[in-house]
Amino acid sequence: MKKIKSMADFGIKPEQLHDDVFDLSNNVNLQMRMIIQKEYETPLDKYAILYYFRFVEKLESSEIANILGLHNENVHHSLYSLGWHFSNDYEENKAILHEKEKKLTEILQGAKSIAKAKN
Repeated sequence: MKKIKSMADFGIKPEQLHDDVFDLSNNVNLQMRMIIQKEYETPLDKYAILYYFRFVEKLESSEIANILGLHNENVHHSLYSLGWHFSNDYEENKAILHEKEKKLTEILQGAKSIAKAKN
């Protein structure tokens, strides 16, 4: 039987987390909550653990995977889906993510304009 992970297992305190982690964990739908709770006590535990190791301890996905006893691909996918894979500095990572999202929005707007012009 695998152990369900919690913040307490790693000595992670709520004050070590960015407010975004709490917001993220509070907005998890029921289906995702059920998936998360197969590995972690709560969504907050999952996001707090990933945040802590990525941005406080400044570890790479392979190191986090080793600590958590998970496959590197699973940790990388989790960090990628959160947009936490660009940098191990949270504010820098957030800025890079914002810039990438801005560029993607510009590309999509351009494509929409071209498509409308063709019709």
